[in-house]
Amino acid sequence: MLTTLAEWCTSFILVLFIIVPLLWQVSKQFRFYVKITLYYFMILLAGCIGFVLCLPFGVTTDNHFRVFWFFRCCTGWTGITYELRNGENLISDKPYILAANHQSSIDVLGK
Repeated sequence: MLTTLAEWCTSFILVLFIIVPLLWQVSKQFRFYVKITLYYFMILLAGCIGFVLCLPFGVTTDNHFRVFWFFRCCTGWTGITYELRNGENLISDKPYILAANHQSSIDVLGK
């Protein structure tokens, strides 16, 4: 049992610098879980920081672009790409309804 702070720190460093890289090399499942955990953390971070970035602009429909921009900056390391089809239909002053069939939480990237 870990009784002192020094023992706890030593164990943490052992896990962080030896076991995690070993599992990263050996297990595709471990890599997936680490990446998806970091991805969800980036969603949370982008929402919180994006909220602060949007405060000076007040209530405007363009705020979501600022949050998506920050989110894409934070998640560029994932290598996830997306394709927007018929994007010319979105360039309009007329109102429209956008329906998305999300297959997973990863495809909620926005443009």
